[in-house]
Amino acid sequence: GSLVITDASHRIVEGFFNCASLGEHEMRGVAEPVELHRVLHESTARTRLDVAAMSGLTPLVGRDREVGVLAERWEDAKHGRGSVVTLQGEGGIGKSRLVASIKERVALDSDAWLGESQCSAHHRNTALHPVIGTFENTVLRFTAEDTAAVKRERLSGLLAQYGFDQDEAVPLFSELFAIPPEPDAPRLDLTPEQRKQRVLDGFARMLTVRGSQQPTLFVMEDLQWADPSTLELLDLIVDQAPTVSLLVLLTSRPEFESPWAQRSFVTQVNLARLRAEDTVDMVRRIAGGKSLPDEVVTQVVQKTDGVPLFVEELLKTVIDSDLLVEGEHGYELTGPLPSLGIPSTLHA
Repeated sequence: GSLVITDASHRIVEGFFNCASLGEHEMRGVAEPVELHRVLHESTARTRLDVAAMSGLTPLVGRDREVGVLAERWEDAKHGRGSVVTLQGEGGIGKSRLVASIKERVALDSDAWLGESQCSAHHRNTALHPVIGTFENTVLRFTAEDTAAVKRERLSGLLAQYGFDQDEAVPLFSELFAIPPEPDAPRLDLTPEQRKQRVLDGFARMLTVRGSQQPTLFVMEDLQWADPSTLELLDLIVDQAPTVSLLVLLTSRPEFESPWAQRSFVTQVNLARLRAEDTVDMVRRIAGGKSLPDEVVTQVVQKTDGVPLFVEELLKTVIDSDLLVEGEHGYELTGPLPSLGIPSTLHA
């Protein structure tokens, strides 16, 4: 009645699922004993950065200019000059790591509010999926144990806080959050297009009201996977950003063409690959300041080609392998260094 995975699978899902080690077991048809783990339940982590934060994020290297832009825009937002920043770059280039850096800064401001959403390749045809997830998990804080009545009461309280007409807004947003209506609830006489528009206006209103009350950072990542309704909502939010204390931070891969690039209050930041010297610096920091054999550093620099995620995963794979032995001051090779391959975590 349980799910058991091998150590190779555990390395890929570690952090996203909580597991219990079952030790080594003999397996039919396998020569050596295999390390097994029993999957207990899903964790609260939703992204790779959530998992990495549990053990400490990799130091940010070679991004001083970009960090400076984000810090400057946040200071502007705190003084009522809202704006939009779009971070664009290929997968693994460090967009989420930069987002983490500004979130750390925002966390130091006791009166600030942070809202964050993540688009998903699996839900690009699900209307408003990233926004619904954010409200359910971090604003309304729904749990699996909550009854429909509890969810409806919590939703009603949120909408009252923002001055919505309860008779219309509660059934409208209840439908969106899949909360069953009360038996005697009247039906809303609205067309599908009217329903959608009022929901979009409602979400935008809640965010801009929040921005009028306190400095607000709203993050949405991976816009290349955003559904059309979410992009329509972002249109409304982007238009309102300069009028309140709101910094909107959007990330995407290069294939996404930003429709807001020409607006005067929008700053586009394109992330390039790291220079070789920055890659070397990153390698040394990941190694905790301990020296690494020159052959290892050279191969990591050449094979990763300046992509920070590749640097991190490839070096950690080498350090965790039997190719290196850790001494008091540094690492030493246990034998000839083979050509380094792509780790299973990146294939995954």
